[in-house]
Amino acid sequence: MSSEDSNPLDQIMGAIAGLQNQLLEQRQQANADLRSALAAQNDDIRSEFITALNDQRRDLHNEVAELRSQLAALRPQSTTATSSAPSPAPAPVSASGPSSSPDKVVKIPDPAVFSGSRDDLSRWTAQVKVKLSVNASHFPNEESRIGYLFSRLSGAAAQQLLPFFASGSGSSSLSSVAEFFQVLENAFGDPDRKTTAQNKLESLYQRNKEFAVHYAEFQRTAADCCYDDEALKSRLRRSLSHELQYALAMVPESEISSYTSLVYRCQQLDNNLRAVTNNTRSHTSAARPRPSSGPVVSSPVIAPRYTPSPVVPRPAPAPAPRAAPAVPRHDPMEIDASGPRGPLTEAERQRRRSGNLCLYCGQSGHFRVNCPSRPPRANVSAAVSNPSTAMVVRPASPASSVAPSSVAGGVRMPEN
Repeated sequence: MSSEDSNPLDQIMGAIAGLQNQLLEQRQQANADLRSALAAQNDDIRSEFITALNDQRRDLHNEVAELRSQLAALRPQSTTATSSAPSPAPAPVSASGPSSSPDKVVKIPDPAVFSGSRDDLSRWTAQVKVKLSVNASHFPNEESRIGYLFSRLSGAAAQQLLPFFASGSGSSSLSSVAEFFQVLENAFGDPDRKTTAQNKLESLYQRNKEFAVHYAEFQRTAADCCYDDEALKSRLRRSLSHELQYALAMVPESEISSYTSLVYRCQQLDNNLRAVTNNTRSHTSAARPRPSSGPVVSSPVIAPRYTPSPVVPRPAPAPAPRAAPAVPRHDPMEIDASGPRGPLTEAERQRRRSGNLCLYCGQSGHFRVNCPSRPPRANVSAAVSNPSTAMVVRPASPASSVAPSSVAGGVRMPEN
């Protein structure tokens, strides 16, 4: 490359370097100016803040001094008034307990009205008692409490208390809240709540319900039974479903020795059983073939397969006997009433059993189920047309389903 060609390039590179130096200097100058401005602004803010803080401090000091002077002037007057005034009587304590200021007490919602249901009386009584206790400041006297209780009644319950408010003045002839509750208890309460709860608990079973649902109902009923933990534990185990009882039988008794541990383990086992059931259902649904989008074609009914026992051909068979009418079934260890022999005595039956003898013919080497002397059953036709044909089984109707075991059990061929 000639010197003439390199001169413009050197000039351009020199110009670029000069511009970079200028930009760097400008950037450094801008940063320095910015830092100076920030420092000056911080100094101004700090000085303003300190000035304002000093002013506020001075004002507070003046207010404190003024309050002290006022307090010093009021002390002699308060001492004179205290010595001349009689001591006040102590404030009466409310029967429902000390009441807090209304703005600091949580307002309890109004309970649902009671219409006269016997099962709902205990719920309503507990809720209105909580309302009267927590929000006692809302009910300054007994009359206001009784009026509030009457406003939470309807239907038969309101009709029951209506005669006590029949004066027309709006007040009640009842003297206390306890008397109000007693009237409702006499009219709608259970006279023998404990026995009723015990009878209900004895008839309570889980069946197909979840254990959590069953246990909640069990606890509500057991609250009035006055049972101890051992009695509750025994009754709870008897009320469980069969599946849960089987699973509980595999748990060591030391792990469910208390009522609380039994409830915890039952909840755990019930969750596991239901999880297994849901997984099984999901696998079954996934393995089930999807229906085809084409036309549905009904497939013929296929009879279940079975493999008959090998039979030995016998020459010149006798003609098949006519099917005997159906007779009532007897004990499986007795001779059929339609057979040629009568029932065995107990002593004879024991003798044949102890000697491994056939209960039908009394011979050894076989049993009653394959006795060659026993006639065939009525539902099997043993007609043989030639030596190569051993038996003919009466076909089952299409409406009936015959299991392989029942077909094989109904075919018995006598030995040679």
